[in-house]
Amino acid sequence: MKRNSKFFLYFFAVGMALNFVSCIHEADVHNYTVTYVTEYGDAPQSFTVEENTVLTKEQLPELKEEGFRFEGWYDGAIEVKAGLYKVTKDVVLTAKWEEIKPIMYKVTYVTEYGEAPQTFTVEENTVLTKELLPKLNRSGYFFAGWYDGEKKVIADKYRVTHDAVLIAKWKIPVELKDCKFIHSLFEQASGGLNKPTRFIKSKKKPENANYYLDRFNRDVPLWYDENSSTLYYYIDEGKALGLYCDSSENEMFRDMSSLEYIDTSDFDTSNVKSMSSMFWDCCSLTELDLSSFDTESVTDMYQMFLGCTSLTELDLSYFDTSNVCDMGYLFCFCFSLIKLDITSFDTSKVSNMKAMFTSCFSISEFNLSSFNTKQVVDMDMLFDGCTSLSKIIISENFLTDKVEISNNMFRECISLLGGKGTTYDSEKIDKEYARIDKGTDSPGYFTAVE
Repeated sequence: MKRNSKFFLYFFAVGMALNFVSCIHEADVHNYTVTYVTEYGDAPQSFTVEENTVLTKEQLPELKEEGFRFEGWYDGAIEVKAGLYKVTKDVVLTAKWEEIKPIMYKVTYVTEYGEAPQTFTVEENTVLTKELLPKLNRSGYFFAGWYDGEKKVIADKYRVTHDAVLIAKWKIPVELKDCKFIHSLFEQASGGLNKPTRFIKSKKKPENANYYLDRFNRDVPLWYDENSSTLYYYIDEGKALGLYCDSSENEMFRDMSSLEYIDTSDFDTSNVKSMSSMFWDCCSLTELDLSSFDTESVTDMYQMFLGCTSLTELDLSYFDTSNVCDMGYLFCFCFSLIKLDITSFDTSKVSNMKAMFTSCFSISEFNLSSFNTKQVVDMDMLFDGCTSLSKIIISENFLTDKVEISNNMFRECISLLGGKGTTYDSEKIDKEYARIDKGTDSPGYFTAVE
């Protein structure tokens, strides 16, 4: 009995000692509050942790605010770093910010003739618009554009990355024969339209030539080199090829099926009214730079690129189409076209869009947000055969009120999906679904521009 009593007293004493130690430990545990303060953005929620808790990366989130750079969290003057900072008190963490001051550059214009626009200052990487690159006029001269050194400045493409001095470049246009007649000269000079692979400017003028592109003075010789399969022309520096087209069809390069490259940098197209069939069946062209084209006077683009089956990209974002009435078959049978930029197209005067994109079966998206189709009468086969096309972006200005012909407008557009999920229906291929998709109540094949 005495022995059991001793054991009982022993365990009782040990238990009391452990309980005492535990109470002391609990009394020593401290909890502290972590509070965030920031001048910009949203501060994280405050929270409570035990003493000596090490703050993690998740507890020190990086904030973002436009125009400012987040420099971290600070406890007074001490930077709080994840994995190192221990909480030993109630702490207020303050977000530190530094204002990002934009880099500014000056844009200056210089012109030998006319009045130069005012100098202005812009932020780095500002893209110069058409309004900031005004077209100048001078009697008897062709305004070839603004240049930064040797590089032509293209509206909506050129980014300001330095103090830029833009110099107006002028050329004297040499009046050429009618474009359709030049087409016949190409055939005569080369012995066949399917023979030349290049049309380029020569650096050297030949002593004599059998053909001349200009109307009056035999200043622009044309000849064919069989060894390189090249059609050459020569024009003096400071002069431009003054194209014009009196006929209803331009046809300048029509059926030149072997042409792989055309140098258009010297073209003055300011007096061209028709570009109809200009590159018809240039099926070997893999690239085409038309950034020098002035299309302000053009009224007819019928079949302009029809059959350019090897073109993969075409940037026409600088085209002025405000006077164009006919865009029928414009890109028809451009089988390989993957990227087409026509975001600047003004179609407010266009009445014919028949087969405009027929069989562009490699392209997946059309951005037609600039299109105003209030005058269009014919949309027959507009997207016919665009089997890879999944998205067509438009604005509220894409109208079909005056459209009389829309048969097969969406025929074989098997991948097409409206902005609200409307899928292609082979029974709905005319203008009925040529509208912004608003779901089951008002289905359509188009997606609204954001």
